[in-house]
Amino acid sequence: MAESLMIMMPLNKEVKVKNIEKGGKQKDYAVAGELVEVNITFNKKDMDSDFIRAGAVLGDPMYPVHQVSKIRVKIIVYDLDLPILKGTQVVVYSFSNKVPGRIS
Repeated sequence: MAESLMIMMPLNKEVKVKNIEKGGKQKDYAVAGELVEVNITFNKKDMDSDFIRAGAVLGDPMYPVHQVSKIRVKIIVYDLDLPILKGTQVVVYSFSNKVPGRIS
C-alpha cells in the first residue's frame, strides 16, 4: 500500500499513513468502527507525538470532519435521586476529550 495523505482531527494537521494493521496482519484499508493499528508520519514542525491521543480522527483531506460548538443529545437515565434541571452544569465526555456542558 502506498502512503496515503490524511488529515488528523481535531488538530487539523496533515499526516501520512504508512500502513494499517489488524491482528498483526497488514490491511489496505479500515472502515469506521474497526479497531486497527495505524502507523503514521507527520511534519515535526507542525506537531509532535504528544498531540496524538485516543479519540483523534483520521479522514480524507477533501472531506474533513467538521467540528461543532453545540450538540443536541437525548439523555436516558434510570433511578435518579435528584432531578436533572435546566441550567445544570455537566461534564461531557467524547472519546478522549472532556468539556464542560450545560443542560438547556
